[in-house]
Amino acid sequence: MFKLTTDDIAGQPLAWIVYLGVVAKRDDWVKTIHRADRCDLTLFRLGSDLLEHFLNQSLPIPVRFVMPHLAESVR
Repeated sequence: MFKLTTDDIAGQPLAWIVYLGVVAKRDDWVKTIHRADRCDLTLFRLGSDLLEHFLNQSLPIPVRFVMPHLAESVR
């Protein structure tokens, strides 16, 4: 049986913000929310900035957060 702890629940919003940072890089939002010539921000900061942009522009926010399937072992 899987049991969620408060640490699991508290970490989910942080992981979602990092996921938004990945979305920003993957879907080429970085040039819209940051400098076009280079980007030295963390995924967390990119995600936070992307969320702010979506809210300011009344754009739909990707709320579906799915962890990728990982191999059973990394060895």
